[in-house]
Amino acid sequence: IEKYLGIHREDTISGKESIDLYKDYSVNQNIDLKEKILLHNYEDIYYLGVIFKIKDILKHKLNVLCIATNNLSLELVPGSFKISKNILSIIYNTFEGNVFNINIYNDSYSIISDEKNLILNVSLDKGRDSNNNTILFYNLYKIIPLKFNDSFLEDNIYSLCNYIIKKELSSL
Repeated sequence: IEKYLGIHREDTISGKESIDLYKDYSVNQNIDLKEKILLHNYEDIYYLGVIFKIKDILKHKLNVLCIATNNLSLELVPGSFKISKNILSIIYNTFEGNVFNINIYNDSYSIISDEKNLILNVSLDKGRDSNNNTILFYNLYKIIPLKFNDSFLEDNIYSLCNYIIKKELSSL
């Protein structure tokens, strides 16, 4: 993380080594050991604020879905999806906040939670276009294609799932 954030430390020891050196120092009171330990601890504290930036970087890279209402503050990371038969399933992992007991059932989808995750299952329709291509789709005001022959339309899949999760959880 430090390398990724461009942090270049002067000290050369790890936290574990710092503990071992402190044990040695407590026995022999070597001033060089004391200075090594203090430099390590100083740099830990000095760079702590910079290291907190990693959360913002991860939030951006992981496409975190933020839901904030009067009753709920939750940040979710969409995981991988799978389509089995005509059901699209995706698990959202908690990035920040607490997932409480959620059980939402709709005619075309369900959202359930366990301790740290939300699971969205969406029923898809299957059809063929004028060129006889097989399409799995969801009908939300308009048809949203999610799979075209053997190709997944990932942007559509994640956009649809995020829309459903945000719509349902924002109303809790």
